[in-house]
Amino acid sequence: MPAVDPAQLQKAFGSLESDALSECQSMCQAFGLGADELFIRWQTYVINRHGGDAGIRPTRERLLDVRVTLQQESDRRASQRQPQAVPTVKLSRNRERTHYDKKSVEGLLQNM
Repeated sequence: MPAVDPAQLQKAFGSLESDALSECQSMCQAFGLGADELFIRWQTYVINRHGGDAGIRPTRERLLDVRVTLQQESDRRASQRQPQAVPTVKLSRNRERTHYDKKSVEGLLQNM
């Protein structure tokens, strides 16, 4: 996913400090999120951790908490995916194979 425009993040979050803005851009890139999707994740964090207090501002430290949650969700999804089946190799059997007796095989081995 291409980098999210800082103006989109500023529009979604309001004013952001430069370190918080760069963290937001990094998370959008790492997890394939748009500015609005990341803001929804931020709101979920505020509700779950701070009781929905509208005065909580997105600082880099708080955004790192959101990153941890996003990484845990990503890891959980990856572990739930079914592993791809490994193709099995089937050997064909030649029904008309030549049979050698023990003496002829021993003679061939001695000549090597």
